[in-house]
Amino acid sequence: MHTVDLSKLIVMDIRAVIHQDMLQNEKSVEMNRWSSALGIMIDGRCTIECDDQKLVADCNHAVFLPHGSNCIEICQQNGRLFWINVTAWYLDDDYIKGYLDRGKLRTSVVDRTWMSATEFDITNSSELLTICERIERNFKLGKPALRAKCLRDVYDIISKIQTQSGTSSYQRSQLDIVQPAVEYIEHNYSDPQLNNTRLAIVSGISEVYLRKLFSNLFGITPAKYVTDVRIEKAKAMLSLGVMSVSEVAEAVGFSNIYHFSKTFKRVTGYTPTEYIKKENSL
Repeated sequence: MHTVDLSKLIVMDIRAVIHQDMLQNEKSVEMNRWSSALGIMIDGRCTIECDDQKLVADCNHAVFLPHGSNCIEICQQNGRLFWINVTAWYLDDDYIKGYLDRGKLRTSVVDRTWMSATEFDITNSSELLTICERIERNFKLGKPALRAKCLRDVYDIISKIQTQSGTSSYQRSQLDIVQPAVEYIEHNYSDPQLNNTRLAIVSGISEVYLRKLFSNLFGITPAKYVTDVRIEKAKAMLSLGVMSVSEVAEAVGFSNIYHFSKTFKRVTGYTPTEYIKKENSL
C-alpha cells in the first residue's frame, strides 16, 4: 500500500463536515469508513489507529483516512477535531496516457485495499481552522453555490497542507501543476471539444482547482486562456492572407464563423475582415 500523495487526489464531493469536541481518554471506533476524510485537530492531541497505521492528530499533524478503513480514535488531550468527509478519487500514474489514448478517465477510488492512512506535518493549524470553520458554516446551509465554495476551500486546505508539509512530493509550484494543461492547449487549440474537464485531467487536478490556479497565475479562467490563444493564432493566420475567414475559424477551434467573428471582435476590437484590412494597410 502507498501513502496518499495529495497532488493526485480529486475531491468529487463533500459528504459531511464533523466538528468533534474531544475529551481526554474519549474513544471512538469506526469500522469500514463510509468515506475518505481529512482530519484537522486544532488543539489537543488524538492518536488514531487505522488498520496497521498509528497516526497522531494535533496542531502539528493533519491526517488523511481512506474509504473503507477501520479506525480507533483515542483522545490524549482535550481539543477540537474537524473531519471533512469526502468522496475522493485517486489518479494512477498512467491515467493521463490512458485518457488521451482511449478518451476515458482512469481513476481509482481512494480505499484501504491499496491506500494507507497518512499523516502530514503542518506548521499553522490556526490558518487551517479558519478554512475548516468556513466549510462547516457553508456546508450546513446546504445551498448549491455554497457547496462549490466548500470544494474550493477543501482544495485550499490541501494546498496549504502540501506547502506546510514540506515533503518533496508536494513541492510542485502552481505553474508546474498547470503546465500540462498549458502545453495541451498549445497543441490542441484547434479542437472544438477542448474544455476544462480535459485540461483538468491532463493536469491531474479537479476542475475547481484548475480554475483557481489559472486565476492565481494568469488572472483569467481556463476558458478565457483558451480563447486568447485561439485569437492570437487566428490573428497570425489572417495576417498571412492565405486562408479565408471561415478556414481560419475552423483551424483555431470554432465550430461556426459567426461565433468566431463575434469572439474575435470582442477580444481585438475588430472583425476578422477589418483586421485583415488593417494588417494589409501597414
